[in-house]
Parts: sequence; C-alpha cells; structure tokens
Amino acid sequence: MSGSTGRFATARVATAQVSLTADLHFPARVLFGRGVLDRVGPLARGWSEHALVVTDRGMPATGLVDRVTDGLRAAGVEPIVYDGVTPNPTIAQVEAGLEAGAGRGIGVIVSVGGGSAHDCAKTIALVAANGGEVRDYEGFDRSPHRALPCIAVNTTSGSGADVSRYAVITDPGRSLKMIIADAHLTPRLAVNDPLTTVGLPSAVTMATGLDALTHAIEAYVSTAASQVTDLFALRAIELAVADLPRAVRDGADLEARDGMMLAALLAGLAIDSASVGAVHALAHQLGAVYDLPHGVCNGILLPVVCEFNQPASTERYARVAAIVGGGRGGRPLRALLRALGDRVGLPRGLAELGVERSALPDLAARALDDMCMQTNPRPMRHADIVACYERAL
Repeated sequence: MSGSTGRFATARVATAQVSLTADLHFPARVLFGRGVLDRVGPLARGWSEHALVVTDRGMPATGLVDRVTDGLRAAGVEPIVYDGVTPNPTIAQVEAGLEAGAGRGIGVIVSVGGGSAHDCAKTIALVAANGGEVRDYEGFDRSPHRALPCIAVNTTSGSGADVSRYAVITDPGRSLKMIIADAHLTPRLAVNDPLTTVGLPSAVTMATGLDALTHAIEAYVSTAASQVTDLFALRAIELAVADLPRAVRDGADLEARDGMMLAALLAGLAIDSASVGAVHALAHQLGAVYDLPHGVCNGILLPVVCEFNQPASTERYARVAAIVGGGRGGRPLRALLRALGDRVGLPRGLAELGVERSALPDLAARALDDMCMQTNPRPMRHADIVACYERAL
C-alpha cells in the first residue's frame, strides 16, 4: 500500500487521539428489529418459571406490559408486575421491587420501558443476588456475584441502559444521583423492537433521542475512547442527527424509529466501554435536586459543554460538527447543536425548567464529585462548571 491519501488518511486522522489499548464491555445478547418483542417469553423460560416484571407507572396503559406478560405466561413463566418506577428511580423503588418479588421464586427480571425501568430492574437483580443494601454497591464493581438474569425490553430510544453496566439511582436523603458501575449489572438480554416506540409522545421521543446523541458525542471525545467505540459512536451520531427530527415530527415513521432505536443501541455500546463526560456529570445534579428529565438536561447542556471541551479535542469535535452540520462548514458546533434542539422542541434553557442562578454553585460542587467527570476530555474546575451552568440558563 503506497502513500497516505484518500479514505485511509482520513481514518488515521480520526483515530490519532485514541489509544490502541481498549477495555471493552458488551452485553451477553442483543435482539434488534421489528417484532423481536415476541421472543421474550421463550427466552425468559430458559432461566426461570417465575419472573419479576419491572416497569413505570404509565407503561401498563400502553398495552406493552400485557404483551410481555402474556408472552411470558404462554411460555410457562409466571410474571409478577412491579410498576412503581418513576423517571428518576430511587432507592425506595428498588427496595419496593425487591419486596414485590420476595418469596416468589423469582429467577429472572424483565424490565419494560426506558432507562429508569432498566436501571431500577438491574439494581433489583444485583441486590437480590448479592444481599445487603442498595448503597453498598455505589461506585465501581462492588458486588461479589453476578446479578439475577435480567432482560431489558426497550420502549424508548435513548438510555442505552439495556446494554450497559451502569445504573443511576437517586438517593433522596443525599439529594444525589448514585452511580453503580458493575460488570455484574449488565442485562443478559437486550430487546430492541422499534415497533414498541411508535406510540411514544413527541416530547419523550425528543428527550430520549437527545440522551442517545449525548451518549454518542461524549463517548467519542471521552479519554477512554477506542477505535471500537468510535465505530459505534460515530454511526450513532449520524443516525440521531438524521432520524430524531423525523421521529419527533411523525411518530409513525418506521424508518425513523428504526434509526433511533439503532442509534440508542450503538451509543449505549459506546458508553459502556468509553463512558461519558461532563454533560452527564452536570445533568445528574439537575435530576437529583430538581427531578428534571435527564435527556432534556443533557440536550440543553450539550452545546455549552462541547464548547468548553473543544480546545482539548479539536479534531474530534470538528468531526462531530461536520456530521451535525451535514458536511457544511462554517457554523460552530454549539450553534449546530442548539439549532437541532430547536428543531425537536428542546427548551431554550435551564431557567425554563425552574433552575435558579443561586443554586449553581452548589450544583457545581456536586458535579465535581460525579464519576462521569473522570473521562471528560478537559479537566473542569468549580468555576468552569458554574460558567457552563450559567451559559445553559
């Protein structure tokens, strides 16, 4: 092979900032495509005759929980439904889920929903197998044993929780989003059926889709990025930019729903190995203190954090800008991301959500201690975080 021109030269530039050493984490199995929801029952039967189905309070009205429980029963699995999960799941909800399954011979957990249901279910599965309290597992790899088998059935396109070793559980006593990062936490099976998202309201489509986009961008610029995670992250960015506006505009657009489900899956695979960064660190505090939607907070913070980080990863952010801008140069990434937010109905700033300027120093102090900061491409001081929050108001 001669020279260094054309497409191969571009590939070298794209990977120049990435170490050739990688620590990769993947789920045991992923089902993807229209209609794969119908395979949940027979696959669950391979683990147990008794399942705890974990979902949120609004999900039963969609009919999807009934489809899952009917499929379980048809396969010879008796389901117990716990539907007490809220958008920012709490320690008390994990404990309630454990109580719902206690003494029932539960051998498999099935979560139906988005990231909140999955995070709650994964934590239930971890504590059920290992004992103790939820707080015992805060941090990295604190469990001695693998969690109970968990099947994560996605009904949104955003969280990546179905394929990740992370769970975020709110501890109200500390006004803290507690992060559990544990190899034993990853679901054994992720079920991604785009048809489950067709009835998703546009506001939820927007929030979860911006969550997926944030995952992809933060994984791509992460200090733990690798050439493998880059493949997932870049394709996820392309899909989200192309298909999120379409899915928000027309929830019945099946091609857009396919694209967003794939974007969320790929972004989830990327962050499971590369992690995320300051956008998530800042957003977690807003969720813990104000109980705000995670994806909306990510979408508002993403442009300003990218602007702050850009000097530390110029080439990578330039590539992201090229994708978001459709290959047209000239506009800064912050403006491109904000324009995308406008197209999908994202609020213009945190002040619209009730965030007060007086709260920013405390939020920033909390964000400094968030583990997601560890892989941000540019170190942040307290004053830097306050400034990012201010620009996002």
